[in-house]
Amino acid sequence: MGKLIKVDVSGIKETIKEMEIYKETKKVIEQYEEEKAQIEARKQEIEKRMEHLQKALTENMLACEVYKSEPSTVVNLKHEQKVIKTDLEILASMLDEIEEEYTALKLKFAPIYRQAGTKEKGRHISITEEIEEAKYIMLTSIAELSAEMIRQHREVEEALMEVYNDETVQERLKYPLVRHGQSPKPTFSYAMNDVIHRGDVFSAIDGYIKMSKPKSLIEAEKAKREVQEVAPEVKEDEGK
Repeated sequence: MGKLIKVDVSGIKETIKEMEIYKETKKVIEQYEEEKAQIEARKQEIEKRMEHLQKALTENMLACEVYKSEPSTVVNLKHEQKVIKTDLEILASMLDEIEEEYTALKLKFAPIYRQAGTKEKGRHISITEEIEEAKYIMLTSIAELSAEMIRQHREVEEALMEVYNDETVQERLKYPLVRHGQSPKPTFSYAMNDVIHRGDVFSAIDGYIKMSKPKSLIEAEKAKREVQEVAPEVKEDEGK
C-alpha cells in the first residue's frame, strides 16, 4: 500500500524564491536611491574640490617657508592662503548641509516606505490558512480511509464471523469474536497532544525546525540521491 497522505513538495522552494513579497517597497527604494545618488554626486564634487584646495594650501604653506626672505612674495602667498581657507570653510559648511539633506530625504521617504509596506501586507500568505488547509486535507483523508476500511470489512464480515465465531474454533483457538460493525481502524501513535504544535510553527517562522526529520523522508532523499548518482552512468553507457 502506498502512502495515504502525500505532500507534493516539488517546486516549493523555487515557488517561494520567486515570490515578490516586497514588490511595492522595492519600487520606492529605487526612487529613494535615485534622489540619494543626486545628493551623493554633489557631495563627491565638494569633497573633490576640498581635496584639491587642501593640496593647494599645503603647497602654499611650503612656498611661504621657501620665500620667507621675500616679503612681497610671502604677502601674496598669505592673501592666496586666506582665500583658500575661506573656500574650505564654505565647502565644509556645504558638507554639513549635505548631511542635513540626507536626513531630510530619510524623513521624506520613511512614511512612503510605510505606505508601501501597508500595501504589501495584504499580499503576504497567511500560514494560518495554509496550516488549516493541510490539516483539513489530512483529516479528511484519514476519515475517508476509515470509512473505506469499514465498507470493505462489511464485505468479508459474514465470512469471518462464520469461521471465527464458531463454537469449536472459539473453544480451541480462543480467537476474539467478530462482531457486526467492529472493523479495524487506522492506527495512530503520536507523543504530542497536537499534530502541529503552535510552538513548532513559531519556530519555523523564526527560521528553524525543532522536530527531527522523519525516517521516511531521510530514506526517500537517500533513494533519490542514489538514483541521481546512477543516472549519469546510464547516460554515459547509452552514449557509447
